[in-house]
This record gives sequence, structure tokens and C-alpha cells, in this order.
Amino acid sequence: MPLTENELRDLLRERSAAAPTSPDRVGAVRTRVARQRRRELAVVSGALALVVAAGALWALPGQSATPAPPASPSPSVPGGEFTTTAMIDGITASVTGPSVVDGVAPFDLTLRVDNPESGSVWRGRVAAGLLYDQLVPGYFDGDVLTSTDGSGVNLGATLPASVTTRAFGGVQMPDTVVLAPGDTRVWTFSVARNPAVAVPSGIRGWLAYLVADGTGIVPSSGRAVTFTPSGSSLACAAVTGLTWQRGTPGAWGLESVSTATVGADGSARWVEVPGVDAAGGTTFTSTQTRNVQASTVIATLGAAGAAEASGYGAELPDMPSTLEAGRYVAYAAVRMVAVTFAGTCGPSGEPISGTWTAYADRAAGVLDCDVVAAAALPQPGAAASAYCAKG
Repeated sequence: MPLTENELRDLLRERSAAAPTSPDRVGAVRTRVARQRRRELAVVSGALALVVAAGALWALPGQSATPAPPASPSPSVPGGEFTTTAMIDGITASVTGPSVVDGVAPFDLTLRVDNPESGSVWRGRVAAGLLYDQLVPGYFDGDVLTSTDGSGVNLGATLPASVTTRAFGGVQMPDTVVLAPGDTRVWTFSVARNPAVAVPSGIRGWLAYLVADGTGIVPSSGRAVTFTPSGSSLACAAVTGLTWQRGTPGAWGLESVSTATVGADGSARWVEVPGVDAAGGTTFTSTQTRNVQASTVIATLGAAGAAEASGYGAELPDMPSTLEAGRYVAYAAVRMVAVTFAGTCGPSGEPISGTWTAYADRAAGVLDCDVVAAAALPQPGAAASAYCAKG
């Protein structure tokens, strides 16, 4: 009798239950997380750069982000500023900024990084900005801060769902930074509030963000910062009277695939298959695209039950590092659904209508290519099994 996907997962779990935790397993998990996070993040250069494809408006994909231990804010200093310091990837990083941001006038953020004498050479990108709660988890809806003098490049990133629903927004150095042991570097960025983006209530403070080897690390908390006013200046910053219709979920699409060939020693090294991203992520279009706070509409539709208000796709499962000899495929897949809507913008009173392409279902699994035949699997496992014959 053919195995179901659930039965196969149970079989694999039994095979690997006795396997000790190893560096290979940690590496596999980090590879899995990094792949997902690349889909979750958005990096924006200069003014907000957007990709418009098939009528869909979304931000460019960017680096990864993981949390570091909570940062330590210092007491307030003269001038209404404070400094938040955190240890990130072996580097001491601190950001100094104002306690209150009033209006849209430019102000300075100072970033300092110290590599201890006992450290090793560090190479990567550095940024300073805000950590804040998102209205729609995983959906990046524009920069809270913008660079005003070219001293930095605008950076926006959502943290992974497995960690938190917060986002980072700030500015980063455009070039790679190299820190030798004992090095100290200081940068001052001129930034301003972007009036078009509403400032979330859950501001967690000025924080540093370091990106090394494709994996970014941002502290998990900091001292709160006050923005006035906090609302968006857009003509469609709010929406009322929303009506909606949910379509039929589409076909399953693979978001990511990893493969492993296991030899006689049972050691599995998982390798990501490049170029797998059939779903493309959640998208939002409207008749007020340039003047709408998209997350407001998405959150309202989610609360009404139209679909899950989330920008997060599917993650690959935890992948065993020790298996019986053979070839294995791990996959993550989603089904998308289109939600059409109509309503009224506030404060302008203009009509709004459009489409939100949301996540309808998520799935993930691990296939043993020597056990499972494609004909025995429902989608999306059947599509993933095609990778058994590749590589």
C-alpha cells in the first residue's frame, strides 16, 4: 500500500529520532530559515522602490533577519536623546537618536560599532533604525524613515514569523564594512519621518542591524520612541464600508525545495534548489495604489474573515541530519486565493477597489525518493517528487 505524506513523515521521524543534534543539523535549519527569510524581507534603495508585475505592487526582496538578545537602553542624555547598545554577532553596536520625533524635519542617527581585540575580522552591512510591530505580520508597507542626504540607503525588513511579527526600518551603509579586531567605526545618518507611512504604536526603539554572510541580526527590543503625528498623510490612510468576495484557491505552488543525498555514513547535507518560487508571495493592487495604506485594507479584510492577514508564506520543515542511505526532498508550498474588495477611503472619501492575493493554504514535507512514488502523492508532494530525479 502506498504511503501517505503523513505516514512518510512519521517514518522519517522514527528513522531520525535517535540521531544526536549536530552542526550539520544546525546548518540545515539555518539554511531553511534563511531561504524563508529572503522571501519575507524587503530592501528599498533611495525613495521607496517598487516592483510592478502583472499589476501587483510589492517591495524588492532583500536580506535575512534574526533576533539578537535584547538591547540595553541608556538613560536619557541632554538634548532628548538616548543610546541603545547590543551585542550582535560578536560586535558591540549602539545607536543614538532622539526620544521624540516631531514632524518631518531631518534629524541624526549615530551608529557606532566596536569589534573587540579578541574578535575576528567581520565583514558585512551595518544599519541603524527602528524595530516596530507590524499591522499585518510579514507585510512590508513602506519605510517609516528615509535618508535625507544620501548618507545611507533605506532599509526595510520583516522578521520571520517563527521569531516575532515585528519589522525593522531604517538606513544602512551602501557599501560593505570590514572590521578588523580592535576596530571602532562611527557613522551619522541624516533621516526624516516619511509622512505617508503611519507609525505603528509598538515602537521598540532605535536599534542596530548587522548583516554578515547573508544573515542579518537585529536586537529584539529597545527603549520606545515617540512620533508625532503618528498617522499617515495619504488620502486613503483608512478605509470604511469594505465589501469583499473570496475567489477559489489556485493550484499548489512550490515556494522552496531542498535536496539531500545520504551516503553509507547516514549524514545528510541539505542543499537548496535555486529558482523555486512559484507562488511569488502575497500581493495588493487597488484603484488608489499610490495613496493607500495597503496594510490597513489587508488587516480589515483579515478581521472580516476574507483570508489570513499575513505576508508570511510556508517554511520548509525541520530536516533530519541523519537518515538511511538514499535521496530525499524537502519542500514548502502554498495555495493563493484572490480577494476582491470595494470601500471608501478616509479621510478623502474617495472610492477604493482592488484585489488582495492572499495565502489560502500552506504545506511542507520531506519525501524519501526510494519509498514514495509520485503517483501515490497528492499535490504538492507530487510536484516536489519531481526533484527526486534531478541533481
